[in-house]
This record gives sequence, structure tokens and C-alpha cells, in this order.
Amino acid sequence: MLALLPTLLYYYSVYQLGNPEGNIDSAATVGSYLGLALLAGVFVAMGVFASAITRDQIIAFLVAVVGCFLVYSGFDSLASVFEGSAAYYISQLGIAAHYRDISKGLIDSRDLTYFFSLMAVLLLATRLVLQSRNW
Repeated sequence: MLALLPTLLYYYSVYQLGNPEGNIDSAATVGSYLGLALLAGVFVAMGVFASAITRDQIIAFLVAVVGCFLVYSGFDSLASVFEGSAAYYISQLGIAAHYRDISKGLIDSRDLTYFFSLMAVLLLATRLVLQSRNW
């Protein structure tokens, strides 16, 4: 999130230089920042979980990258195989559909619930893995 703070300068510049002033979609901008924060939270939770299930750092990194890729775009790819309502429900299992809605400025409780529940499930799974280890 610290890396995104300097990009607020771009928003301010476009806001001030727009004709007329303020001619920018502020809802989409706020939604995009919120979506990026939620996406980062899910990716961090996935990385922590991957780190908990393996002892090797390289393997943990690869598991986290593959897991994040599958959760982000894997369900959309799988949904493209199906048609109709099945494709819609399969695509709703992935992050991309929820992130698209939030980045448009449409902040819906279903999307927020999805992100927070996915983070909670991954962190609880991490806790379960760590508690089952023999220290």
C-alpha cells in the first residue's frame, strides 16, 4: 500500500488539470484503490498459507504464485468452457469478477464479503497448519 501512495499525485494532477476541473471518475478511482488493497490482502494471505504448508522458500513462492494465478484468472478460464448461468457462477468463484466490479466504482457488500471471507479462510487454514506441526 505504501507503493500506491505516490500514485495519488497522479489523481490530484488529473483532477486539477481536467477541463472542467474535477473531470475524473472519482468513484472508479477510489474503487480501484480499495480493490487493489483487497487484492493485496488476498495475495498476502495466499503467500502466508503457501509459506506455512512448505518448509522451502522457493517452493512456497511457486505455490503462492500458482495459487494466486489460479484464484485470479483460473476460474474465468474455466468459465469460458461453459455457457449460460454455469459460466457466470463459475466466474464468480474467482477474484477477477469481484475485482472488476469494485474497480468500476461499484462497491458491493457481496464483493467485500468475498474478499474478506477468502482472506479469513486462508489465514485460518494457515493457523490450522501451524498448530498441527510438531514443534
